[in-house]
Amino acid sequence: MTAESIFAGRLSSPFPPTDTGDVLRFSLLGPVRAWAGDEEVDLGSPQQRALLGVLLLRRDEPVSCERAVQALWGEAAPRRAGGTVRTYICRLRRVLGEAVGPGGLEIRSRGGGYLLTAYGATVDVDTDRFRERVALARRARGQGDPDAALGHFQDALALWRGTPFAEAQTAYFLTEREQWLRARSAAVEEMAAVQVLLGHHAEAMAALESALAAEPLCERLWELRIQALAGMGRRADALAAYQEVRRLLCAELGLEPGPGLRELHRGLLAREPERQEPAVAPVPGPSWPAPAQLPDAPEGFVGRAAELAEIAARLDRGSPTVLALTGPAGVGKTALAVQAAHALEARFPDGRLYAALSGPDGAPVGLRTVLAELLRAVGVARARPDGPLPELAGLWRSVTEGKRMLLVLDDVADGADVLPLLPRSPGSAALVTGRRAPAGVPGLHSMVLDGLTLPDALHLLGAAMGHERLRREAVAAAGLADACGYRPLALRGAAARLLAAPGLGVDEVVRWWRAGAGVQPADVREAGLMSVQ
Repeated sequence: MTAESIFAGRLSSPFPPTDTGDVLRFSLLGPVRAWAGDEEVDLGSPQQRALLGVLLLRRDEPVSCERAVQALWGEAAPRRAGGTVRTYICRLRRVLGEAVGPGGLEIRSRGGGYLLTAYGATVDVDTDRFRERVALARRARGQGDPDAALGHFQDALALWRGTPFAEAQTAYFLTEREQWLRARSAAVEEMAAVQVLLGHHAEAMAALESALAAEPLCERLWELRIQALAGMGRRADALAAYQEVRRLLCAELGLEPGPGLRELHRGLLAREPERQEPAVAPVPGPSWPAPAQLPDAPEGFVGRAAELAEIAARLDRGSPTVLALTGPAGVGKTALAVQAAHALEARFPDGRLYAALSGPDGAPVGLRTVLAELLRAVGVARARPDGPLPELAGLWRSVTEGKRMLLVLDDVADGADVLPLLPRSPGSAALVTGRRAPAGVPGLHSMVLDGLTLPDALHLLGAAMGHERLRREAVAAAGLADACGYRPLALRGAAARLLAAPGLGVDEVVRWWRAGAGVQPADVREAGLMSVQ
C-alpha cells in the first residue's frame, strides 16, 4: 500500500452505540473489532481479525482455504499458511462461541473452505449499516427531503473509525479498502451538497476540507467549497478558491476548469456580495470592537474531519452551548479547538476569545486573572486581577449580554470552576479542553479524543519528515506511529528527532521511542502493515 492510498482514507469517526441485547456487533470500517452487547470481544492477533473480516464480507458464501491464504499473505505465503489459517479458524470459533453461546454464530467447514453463518444471534456489521443508510439518504434526497437525507448521510459516516483493514498489505485487502474508501468519498460529497442546499455552510466546509485533501483534483468538491464560502458571505475567499483550483488544474492536468466551476465564477463576479442575516437577533448592549484573539490556526493540522463536523453541528444551536474536548496529554485537544474556532468564526461576529487556564508549568491560572484578561480584551480597561471575583464575574456577564461570541478555554485543570467564564447569551458558545470534562456545568456536551488514525498519523509524519522518506520506510513509519500511540505531539517529537539526525533510520527511532516510553517492544510489521505472519 502506497502512502497515497493510505492518505486516501483520512476521515474517521467513532462507532455509534446501538441497543444491546442478544446482538454481536462487528466493525470493519476501521480496525476489525466486535462487541457482544456492551462488552468488546477479544478477536486475537491482527491477522486473525483480518481473516474474520474476510468471512464477514463474504458471509453466507464459502471462503476456500486457498482464498484465505491469498488474502492474508498474497504471494508471500509461508509454507504452512494453510495450517495457520486452520488455527485462526479454531480460535475464532471458540471466541465467537463464548460471545454468543453455542449455535448462535458459527464458522462451518464447507467444501474445503469456511462459511460464516448466523442463527439465533443477531449480527450487526457496520458495512451493512453504512450501505443501508447511504441508500436511505439517496432515497430521501430523491423524494425532496434534504433534512432526512442529511441525517442518514451523517449516520452513515459516523460509522467510520479509520481506514478499513489499514494493517493489511496484500492485493486482496488493498482492493477491498479502495472500494470502501470510494464509497465513503461519494457519501461525503453527497452529504456536503445537501449541507450547502440547506445552508449549513460551515459544516459543509468541515467535510470538504479533508475530502479535498484526499482528492484535490475533484472539480465537484471545489464547486461545493466555493458555494459554501459564498453562502457564508465570504465572496472574496470564494473567488480565491476558484483561482486556486484553476491553477491546480492547469498545473497538474493542463486543463481549464469545467463548465460547473466556470458558471460559479461568472455568478460570483456578476453579483454584489449578499448580506448575511444573523441567525440570532442581536440584543442591544455595550459597544466595543469585536475581539479576535484566537491563536493562529495550527500549522500542519491533520485529520479530525469527523470531529470538526461534530463540533460544528453541536455549536449550531440558538442557546449558549458548552462543548468539552477531553483526552490524554498530547492527543491534540488544543489544536482541534483552535482549528474549529477558526473554521466557525463567521458564526460569532461579536468576538472569538482564547484563555489558557493552566500556566506553562501546569499550575492553574486563577479565575480572577482569567476574567480580568477577558474583560480587558473586550475593552474594559479598569478590570484588575486583584478585584473581587463576584464583581469581575458580574461585569463579564454584563458586557457580554446579547453578544454572539466564541470562547476557547484551554487546558482546564481537573475540578476547575469555569462557570463564571461561560457565555450565557443565545448564539454564544464555549470550547473547553482538558483531560476531563469540568464538573457542574449545566447542559455540557463532551467529546473524548483518541489518537489519530493510521492514515492521518502517516500524513503528519510525512509532512514533518518528508513524504519521499516516508514512502521509502513505510513499514517502519507505521510502527513509529503505533509506538507514539498515534498522538500528534509524540509524532512531531519523533519526526523532530529524525530531522535532527538524518542518518538515523526510522526503525531505530521506533526502538528508541518504545524504550523511552516504557512500552514493551512489539513486532513492527504486525503493528504497522500486516504483510508477514
